[in-house]
Amino acid sequence: MRDAGIDVEGAQRTRQLEVALPEDTYLRTGRFNKDAMLALIQEALKAGSALGFPLTRMIAHAEMAVDDWKSGNEWVEYEMRLKAAGL
Repeated sequence: MRDAGIDVEGAQRTRQLEVALPEDTYLRTGRFNKDAMLALIQEALKAGSALGFPLTRMIAHAEMAVDDWKSGNEWVEYEMRLKAAGL
């Protein structure tokens, strides 16, 4: 991002950019939980709005989130619920 001319530290100070680890997002309950992740997304959207941002964009890599069959099933339902909510 810096190579593209983005002031990363400035964007983080103003909360225009936040970077989170899987332990703080997809795995914050110890394993993937669709309900916890959907709640986290709602919190992030509300926080962005409260900070005065008209749009919140989330980009994620979820390779670590699905490590077993139960997580895989939860992941499919999570994705379906995101799409149904228009997120």
